[in-house]
Amino acid sequence: KLGPEHPDSLATMNNLATILSKKGDLASAEAAFMSCLELRKARLGYDHPDTLTTMCNLGAFYQNKGRFAKAEAIHRECIELRRDKLGPEHPHTLDSMSNLAALYDSKDLPAKAEPLHVQCLEARRRKLGPDHPSTLASMSMLAALYQKTGQDAKAEALYVQCLESRRAKLGPSHLSSLGALSSLALFYGHSGDYAKAEALLLECGHLLQAQHGPEHPATLGNCLNLAALHAKQGNFAKAELLYQSCVEDHRAALGADHPSTLASMNN
Repeated sequence: KLGPEHPDSLATMNNLATILSKKGDLASAEAAFMSCLELRKARLGYDHPDTLTTMCNLGAFYQNKGRFAKAEAIHRECIELRRDKLGPEHPHTLDSMSNLAALYDSKDLPAKAEPLHVQCLEARRRKLGPDHPSTLASMSMLAALYQKTGQDAKAEALYVQCLESRRAKLGPSHLSSLGALSSLALFYGHSGDYAKAEALLLECGHLLQAQHGPEHPATLGNCLNLAALHAKQGNFAKAELLYQSCVEDHRAALGADHPSTLASMNN
């Protein structure tokens, strides 16, 4: 009724490509992304926001499938086109910059990733505010990079700031706040401050149990993190009891043959 090049038809094609990718039909997903991109270029123009959205989706598709050279080229092109069309600090430009930084994280290229993360975080703070979800996402990504590269003082400061901001904005029991609490706990476990790590994981577990229930995926994940922390310290009796509890909870929530249940059994 509308024709294959109508904007609504192309929006549907873009959504279909995303669904096919999530289902694992990679060949069909790539073909749909490519077809949608070419039609949008022809219909709307090379630098139209809808065209750039499909281009960014294709870049993310390649990145998720480990085709980093293609993904990097597309992310770079998106940054340049969005910078020229929308400005250097437009949220969409910063999204593309964050995507490229994440790609460098995936390739273990911190020297390339760090300046992009820093630039993106500073721009999002100015443009969106210090408590905006995108700003806090940049903060978390930069904290993880600092942790990975041994810059523990910088990493801790960002993890703490992110946790405080999420709690102030969303409340202590919101899943995003609990995710930030878990990230800080895991940082302390990684850096050898086991007492702090255990205290935060226990706090996280209590809040998850109370607000989201024992069978919520985040609750199950927190149980595994606490068990792993005990095992790391050589507290094998505590670790074994927790792992057994994790297996039972996974089995009750997800079934005996679910991959997460089997991973718990393996642990």
